[in-house]
Amino acid sequence: MADFKDERVYDGPTLTRWFLWSSLALLVCVGIMAYKDYHRSWKEYQRKFMTLDRIHAKLQAREFRANFDVAQYKQLKADLKEANLELKSHQNQISQLESKRDKLDAQIFKVKSNYQMVKANVDADKYSYSEGVKNGNDDKAFKKKLDGEIDEAASLNQRLFEMNQDQDKAVKDLTDIYAKRDEVQGKIKKMTADYETLKKKIGSLSFDFLFYFRNAMLLDFMSPTLEIQQVVLKNLPEDIYFTKTMRVDRCMSCHLGIDKKGYDEEHYPGIPKVFRSHPHLDLFLSATSPHPMEKIGCTICHGGMGQALSFNTAAHVPNDEEEAKQWKRKYGWEEPEAVQSIMLPLKYTEGSCLKCHGIQQHVNFAPKLNRGRELMATRGCVGCHKVKNMDQLTKAGPALLRVRGKLKKDFVLKWVWSPKSFNPAARMPSFFQQSNNDSSNPEAFAKTKAELHALVDYIYDDRSGDYSPNLAPGRGSVAAGKKLFHDVGCLACHGIDDVTSIHSDFAPDLSGTGSKLSAAFVYSWIKNPQHFNPDTRMPSLRLSDQEASDITAYLMSKRNKDFEEAQAPDFDPAVRDQLILDHLTPKLGVEGAKATLATMDEKGRQMFLGERTLNRYGCFGCHMIRGFEDAQRIGTELSTWGSKRVTQLDFGFTDPKDISHTHEGFVNAKLQNPRQFDKDKVVSFFDRLKMPNFYLNDADREAIVTAVLGLTNTYVPDEMTAGIHGNGPLLEKGKRVIEDFNCRGCHLIEAKDKSIDAMLSQGQGGRILQMFKNESVDYSMGPPNLNTEGAKLQVDWFHDFLMGPHPIRPWLHIRMPSFHWTDEKISAVISYFNYKDDQVFPFKSAETTHLTGEDLAQAKALFNDSKCSKCHIIGNKVPPDLSSAAPDLLNVHKRLKPDWVVEWLKDPNAIMPDTRMTNFWPDGVPSFPKYFHGDSLEQREALRDYLFMMGRDTTPSEEGSVGGTKAKKN
Repeated sequence: MADFKDERVYDGPTLTRWFLWSSLALLVCVGIMAYKDYHRSWKEYQRKFMTLDRIHAKLQAREFRANFDVAQYKQLKADLKEANLELKSHQNQISQLESKRDKLDAQIFKVKSNYQMVKANVDADKYSYSEGVKNGNDDKAFKKKLDGEIDEAASLNQRLFEMNQDQDKAVKDLTDIYAKRDEVQGKIKKMTADYETLKKKIGSLSFDFLFYFRNAMLLDFMSPTLEIQQVVLKNLPEDIYFTKTMRVDRCMSCHLGIDKKGYDEEHYPGIPKVFRSHPHLDLFLSATSPHPMEKIGCTICHGGMGQALSFNTAAHVPNDEEEAKQWKRKYGWEEPEAVQSIMLPLKYTEGSCLKCHGIQQHVNFAPKLNRGRELMATRGCVGCHKVKNMDQLTKAGPALLRVRGKLKKDFVLKWVWSPKSFNPAARMPSFFQQSNNDSSNPEAFAKTKAELHALVDYIYDDRSGDYSPNLAPGRGSVAAGKKLFHDVGCLACHGIDDVTSIHSDFAPDLSGTGSKLSAAFVYSWIKNPQHFNPDTRMPSLRLSDQEASDITAYLMSKRNKDFEEAQAPDFDPAVRDQLILDHLTPKLGVEGAKATLATMDEKGRQMFLGERTLNRYGCFGCHMIRGFEDAQRIGTELSTWGSKRVTQLDFGFTDPKDISHTHEGFVNAKLQNPRQFDKDKVVSFFDRLKMPNFYLNDADREAIVTAVLGLTNTYVPDEMTAGIHGNGPLLEKGKRVIEDFNCRGCHLIEAKDKSIDAMLSQGQGGRILQMFKNESVDYSMGPPNLNTEGAKLQVDWFHDFLMGPHPIRPWLHIRMPSFHWTDEKISAVISYFNYKDDQVFPFKSAETTHLTGEDLAQAKALFNDSKCSKCHIIGNKVPPDLSSAAPDLLNVHKRLKPDWVVEWLKDPNAIMPDTRMTNFWPDGVPSFPKYFHGDSLEQREALRDYLFMMGRDTTPSEEGSVGGTKAKKN
């Protein structure tokens, strides 16, 4: 035979070996892939959460069994057994009824089918007959057939009705027979429902064969228990590399307890942070909250990469260095780089509220953000930097229109040079003696002295009008003035160094006033602030001449001797002239600048440099200065600053180890030392950084950083933007007045919690109450909580009160100020409170019932038994203990809305926590059941009607007269 040669280009044994080894390599790769997939971090978290949840469910089941009422359960089981035995005695009847029901069911189906067929024929024949009649063909035979079909259909329908009735009766009879058994079974089921739910939950959380099978690789596409959880937010798109795309958040794949109640240290001691419930679930993430997770997600508030599924790729950012070290050790964390959106550190998250609530003046439950925005307004940040929704605010500093009639020039020189040397609590920032212009740089130091003198001369000699105080104080008592300053409410806005540890900084700190102002100015100012400045926000406290003299004496005793003895820095005229040349040279050239300078006299040179200095530092941002009312801001706009790329920020030559090169690191460093980014730079004097130093404490810096980081260009649709819908604009208009005049300095506003202490912690206002707390003073002696004020006060009374405040509780020391508001401002405030409480314009209240006869007699008896007069003033009748007195009841009819009085009587503490008002209807149960048939609502309405009658100028019938005398009109 011929010897055939194998002509294949490969060797069989070699190929087999390659195939073997490659198959083994592929098998190993698949195994590694399966292992890595099984151990993906989010799956690990879900398995841990299952274990945690199973343990907790077992503990709950054990607790359920421990508290289970075994005796009741045994009794129900015995009742069930008895009911089943009783059913056996009715077995024949049950069988007959069930047979009848089933037979009727079959018959009904048959008759119903016939009826539907006949009905269809009737409808078709009706149409055909109508067509024939229309065409002039009235077929009598066809009409007879149609009538027969109609009669047949009616007969079948009647038969169907009767059969349905028979069936319903059979079913009802069966239900009645089974009623006792079903009732007992229902009780047993209700009693054990929670336990059965827990058993099912424990079973579903078991790591059994089915669990591993459902989550196995290549099989987990069917019905896995470990799966990526996500929300898709179509209305909140995000920009990813210049393209808008739907926001997809998968954070809940690891944060599994985030929207569930009870996943906290109280219920799960030692629970890892990743599994904890989100704080304030009534406000965030839960399905019933205003911010449900399905609608809001996570990244709109926290930032980060929502689609990521690992700790590092999600772009977590720590709060501080210590947390960063822990993360590096635990997760191998690295600072996010080249990431579209990094997370905000948790301590700054409140800033994100501005994305949806930016138009609102005050964001509830965001105290840090509100403090930051308050500081941006009161420290003048918005005077230099434009910030969206913070336009047209009152300037942070006093008007300088008549400053030379208020302050001596020597004081102003020393003050502007170093505000903190006069008062450590001064809000005026320091422009001079900073790291880029202090004495370590003699040239810049000399130039700032020249600028200082030129600026002050310019304001005094060219921009300021004259003023002379119109009043002179009498002899006052320093001790009495100090007590008045503490008691009447000055501390709601002003701080001072020797009265309380709670320093409000809404208005200037008054420590050192005696070294700053004359006694005549202080006295004239506190008696009538508008005499000096018609546009001032400073209210009148309606002080008597003696009270004003006492407070003046106290404030004039507050002196800073060191500041008084200090000398203002001198300046070198040659340095001033060189500064003028530096200003002129870019426009006129060297020779032209020298020629122009030669034409100026001494005053002209001071005025020229003073004007340039004022423009350079932007003094008009905080102060009203004649001629600069419309001057433009000198700082960078911050409206979308939080969306800037970090690469756009100038960190200078600072070391990232010293200053974190992040948004928050930049703002914090800028607030800590605004000029530090000039270090080691070679820049001209005019090009150096000039932002002043506010010397803020750590908490205030953090608050401002929070507010600035929230200023982004994130798109939020109108339907999710708060404050622009319905009555929102009117509410915001009122809020603007409330914020501008610091109503929250005294009052709790929009504050609803179980106690005043809790409300104070939420930053809802009542700052002066914090002083009461520290001094252990009863809260009832302070300004009232304004919760439900719109539902409470009649509009006419409210308007008159704001126009001319008067004591409602005359025994209090603290006073409601007179703000001299315009009708527009008063209208805005009244509308705010009414719309906030869902009052319908024009905010009128229903009339009350005029009681007569037996109703009046019962109402009077209820009033007397409740002992209302023990605490309340009634006209000239004043309770002996004024410290526990309550408002005059003769004013109720013109001050309060009728519906509110009924709600107030129902549960006073629900409206005003920590009130001393007694609740006579706890849980709706009357304390005096003998009146009005023991009906709680009738009693409260009758008492309301009686109170309204007390104050009206009417005389009730003799049989039930109010107090036996004619009610006095008040």
